[in-house]
Formats: sequence, C-alpha cells, structure tokens
Amino acid sequence: MRAPVIAVLLALAVGCSTPQRPLSAEKVSAPPKTIPEVPKKKERVSDRPANTDGVVFIAMYHRILPNEGSFVRSVDNFKKDLQRLYDMGFRPVTVGEYIDNKMDLAPGASPVAMTWDDSPENQFRYLPDGSIDPDCAVGIWQQFAKAHPDFPVKGSFFVNANGPFDRDGKKKVAQLLAWGCEVDSHTMTHPNLSKLTDEGVEKELAGMQDYLRNLGVKNPRILCLPFGVRPKNRDLLKSFEYKGKTYTHEAALMVGAGPAPSPNDPKRNRYALPRIQAYDGPYGLRYWLDRVEKGTVHPYVQP
Repeated sequence: MRAPVIAVLLALAVGCSTPQRPLSAEKVSAPPKTIPEVPKKKERVSDRPANTDGVVFIAMYHRILPNEGSFVRSVDNFKKDLQRLYDMGFRPVTVGEYIDNKMDLAPGASPVAMTWDDSPENQFRYLPDGSIDPDCAVGIWQQFAKAHPDFPVKGSFFVNANGPFDRDGKKKVAQLLAWGCEVDSHTMTHPNLSKLTDEGVEKELAGMQDYLRNLGVKNPRILCLPFGVRPKNRDLLKSFEYKGKTYTHEAALMVGAGPAPSPNDPKRNRYALPRIQAYDGPYGLRYWLDRVEKGTVHPYVQP
C-alpha cells in the first residue's frame, strides 16, 4: 500500500509546483488612451479685416454712480458702454496683455483694456450677506458677462493706499486676480509727481509696490500716473533703488486722450501710454467709437 500512496503524494507535489502560465496578450486589458481635448475654435466676432497694426483702446473709468459727472460714469451709460463695445466686436484684455502683445482674442475681435483708477468702493462692493453689490461697477459687469460670456470681468485696477476699495482689500484683490484681472499701482496718495523731489517720487512708487505685495499682488509692474503727470526725472518710472531694494515698472499710463499704439508699433513708448476717458465729451469713448464706425480710425483686429 505504501507505493501507491507515495505515487499520489508525488503527483500532488508536482502539480502544486507547476508554475502558472502567463495570461495571453489578448486577455490583458490595456489602459484606456487619453484623448487630448481639442480647443474650441473661437467664432469670428466682426467683419473687420485683420489689422495687427491698428490702435488699441485703453478706456479710463473712475466712479460708477447713478448720475453722470466729473470722472463719474452713470450706471446707465456704463451699461451702454459695455453693450456698444460688445456689439462692435471689442473684447476685454488687461494692460499687461497689451504690453506683452499676448492678447487672447477671437478672430475679428478688437481689444479694449478697461482701466479703473483711485479704488473707490463703488467699483467693487460687497453686500452684508457677502454677495457682490449688483449696482457697483464689478456687479454690473458681472451681470453683463452672464449674458455675454466672451466679455468677462477682466480689467486693470489701479489702486491707492485706501484699502483698496475702502474695505475687504485682500478679499477683493484675490477675487479680481482669480477672474484674470490685474491690480497695480496708482501711487500711495495720488500726488502730482512733477511737484515731488526724486526721493518723494521714490517713496510714493516704492511704498505702493510694497503695499500691493502685502495685498497678494506678486509682481506689481504697471504704474498709472496720477493726473497723467510724469515726474521730472523720467528715469524713475523705469527703475530705481529705495532703502536697499530695487523697484521697476514696465509701463506707465497717461490720462488722455486717444487710442494707444499697436503693440507691434516699434515707436510705442510704454511709459507714456494714452487712454480714452469714458465720457461723452470731446475725445471721450463715444467720440472714438463713432470714428471706428465711420472708418476714420482703424483699431487692432485679431486675424
């Protein structure tokens, strides 16, 4: 009886030690292939021919209030500005994108840089429940953007050291940056720089850059000149040292009174960029838009 038992045990041992056959290639499921998303092609927004040598509109706003006034755009007229710009094929860019010549525009679109000076609360205000006031500039623009998603809240806000926007400064700056806006310098106290000493100019410009960094702006780079007035020492606009630190600006904005040169213009002076005041008087926003419609002014048009 011992021999048959030994034979059975040997057979079981051999069976247990037999290696498993690898699965055939047909049975191994390959990982799913990732299909890259194809970016959606932007639709042409105007019938204007491509013109990358055309001028660029940099619109200048201050306050948005019920009634029109000096450096005040009424709520009604601001809404009309947004609608007319949109209907004419303008789309928002930041000043930085214009300076860098990196404007993400749909074919046929013309850029408009919406700039905001002085940081009053009526530009950006929260209600007690934490929502954005629909009657402030940002709130009005938000409502317009919901109906026109290709005209988002994307502007350049130039602040003084008053919060900015009086309250909730860091929260507002973080929100603006998240939307794709930029927040930059309008000096600490809005002085006439031409009446200051070099040290006084340096204090204003350096102080504001440090203030902006404390608010969460990593790289302040653009200066909006109070009253559009440059300092006597123009070199201070570009770079200077103050208390052991180097401060620089890549561009400076004036107050008026016409379109800015194309980003491809070799003669463009980045430290004296003109803007168009958002009002209905001579050389205001309506004046220049009328001339675009008449064909006497030729804006930049994306190919």
